[in-house]
Amino acid sequence: MLEQDSTNFYANYQLARLYQQLGEYNRAIEQYQNLLEQDPENTFILRNIGDCYTRMEMLTGAVPYYFMAYNSNRENAGLASALINTMLHIGGPFVDEALVICDTALYYNPGNQLLRRNKGMALFLSRKYDEADLIYSALLVEGDSTYNTIKYGGASKYYSGHFIDAVDLLELAYEMDTTVADTHILLGSALSRTIDPERALTLLDRAEVLLQPEDVLLNQIMQSKGEAYARTRERNKAERIFYDLWQKTGRIEMLSRAAQLSFRNDISSFSSEEAKQRSLFLQISYVNEALKVGRRDVSSYHAFLESIREDMFFRSITEEPLLSPDGKKSVVNMVQIQDLIKQISEMMNNIQRRNSRQTSS
Repeated sequence: MLEQDSTNFYANYQLARLYQQLGEYNRAIEQYQNLLEQDPENTFILRNIGDCYTRMEMLTGAVPYYFMAYNSNRENAGLASALINTMLHIGGPFVDEALVICDTALYYNPGNQLLRRNKGMALFLSRKYDEADLIYSALLVEGDSTYNTIKYGGASKYYSGHFIDAVDLLELAYEMDTTVADTHILLGSALSRTIDPERALTLLDRAEVLLQPEDVLLNQIMQSKGEAYARTRERNKAERIFYDLWQKTGRIEMLSRAAQLSFRNDISSFSSEEAKQRSLFLQISYVNEALKVGRRDVSSYHAFLESIREDMFFRSITEEPLLSPDGKKSVVNMVQIQDLIKQISEMMNNIQRRNSRQTSS
């Protein structure tokens, strides 16, 4: 047909579709581009070019064609969803733009489940977890049982702090697909904070195997395992995990968590000398690090350090042995304890003076 008439629209369109179906996407795009010269706002052609770029995993190339198709027919929920999904997969600044398009598309298609799922995902990726939770919860009430709604509905509840409510949904997502590592992590993390730390540990161990994870995900797994161990009788393991995470990442909140787990108000209340040495090591390590960065919560350790100093004085000793979670031994002496007490007092006084100046001004 094209030998007889090279401008025949139908023949050119069908040839482009055949190239696309055969996976010859560059040839299909070339053919579609020729057709656009005849009909530059044809939404079918624009959508197909976007689809070809998507199949080639060239998402930034797909976006402008999806956008032109959507812009020519804003009432078409399918075109809007294709554009939104692509932008969400690219991520970064595209997520905020996708959220705006969601609202516009929903204006023309109020109540559309596909677009509401898109908006839930856009809110989730924007870390607006409470808003995402509202959308996913409404979809679930309406009977939406798609995997992503169940999984990200549970994830939204988890990240908005509703750990117990998240468990049932994450359990269901896990049953629907037991091979997805991040579902293992989220479900394990939720269980570690609620009712079943033993099962949490099993899931988190399996996630490590499934993922061969990158550092960020591995750290998330280890943090959740630490929380799970903290709710069992194996607190030493939890302390070791948080201590190792601090050494690996430099995140002082990990050292703070390890110190919290071993803290005792009364220095004589430890079950053994080893437990006391481990606790002293973590408390003193945290106070040293917290003072370096000016963390105000270090003021709560003032009384604890005073109790150590008094105990050492009445026992007529100048050093206390310390034991790190990884088994290394060291000591802290009376001079070091007194210096920490002095630094905390000075910091507290400086804060009080600043507050007084701000109040008077």
